[in-house]
Amino acid sequence: CNACSPGYYQTSEGQAICLACIPGRTGHASEMIYECDSCSPGRFMPDSNSNASECLPCNPGEYQDKEGQTSCVMCVPGFFNDMTNASVECKACPRGWVQDKRNQTKCDVCEAGSYQSMEGQTNCKICQVGRFSDSLGSSVECTQCPKGWVQHMRMEKRCNACSPGYYQTSEGQAIC
Repeated sequence: CNACSPGYYQTSEGQAICLACIPGRTGHASEMIYECDSCSPGRFMPDSNSNASECLPCNPGEYQDKEGQTSCVMCVPGFFNDMTNASVECKACPRGWVQDKRNQTKCDVCEAGSYQSMEGQTNCKICQVGRFSDSLGSSVECTQCPKGWVQHMRMEKRCNACSPGYYQTSEGQAIC
């Protein structure tokens, strides 16, 4: 008797042909196979009759947390995965970081003049008029301009002092 080729099996003795493993399973050519093995979490097999002795790994940007699957699950916007063979769900972008695309391996930092106070978000919040944020990856709301300082633009990283002869007695203002 000959061993079945990779991706095939046979449960009965004396058979002339081997049967193809169903999608999500695989067989090994180096031994007599009586059934196919399920792909482990983090791996998949899309087709039957694939001639593959091992299940395929999930790529970075996706995961598979169940066994015997035919595909991996792509990370949704706001989430990422930087590992191959990931068997756990994608990680949420941390506060101060965002991701607006699917199937990503990293998150993007919020620029100065913006912030994001929640995890797993798709965009940064922009500092409004009279407010600022001077740091990359800020996870706290933009700071109001102090008295005597103003900002008439959005998404700014600093406030401007009132010119000589002008004043501002309130915080978070746009004009002197």
